Amino acid sequence: MKIITAANYYQTLGARDLCHGLKEGDSAAIAIVATRMAQYLAMLPPDSVLIPIPSHTGHATATLSLAEQLAKLSGLPVANIIKGRNREPLYAIKQNGQSIPSKFFGFFTTATLNDKPYVLIDSVYDTGQTVHSAAKLFKDTSPLIFTFARVKQIT
Repeated sequence: MKIITAANYYQTLGARDLCHGLKEGDSAAIAIVATRMAQYLAMLPPDSVLIPIPSHTGHATATLSLAEQLAKLSGLPVANIIKGRNREPLYAIKQNGQSIPSKFFGFFTTATLNDKPYVLIDSVYDTGQTVHSAAKLFKDTSPLIFTFARVKQIT
């Protein structure tokens, strides 16, 4: 699985604030994040499909807005085809020192997946549990992961 990030959450000036603005649905933050991610759009296969990863509500919200902005910049289509169960935010689970139960995210697809290059869109890559859980839906292919910021070094 290939992971592309545009910023380091703690070391890139303003990245942390932009991530919070993105998650809060701030349209200015979403536009800035998409613009910063745009430099990496050329790395994506030309027939890629952008798929936003759902939030803790079970629906893509901020990531959908981000994917739509990236689509405007790239001409790539967006397919909002992953849903999940409504759950406690992953951040709250980690803050409370709890372990993440299996099937925590409850991700499922709402459409048939074909042989397109899929690009999962998320705001922050920290532990990788969210994107790896979503990537399991793609049994016959390995989707590319495209996030704005990473918290830790990705190996």
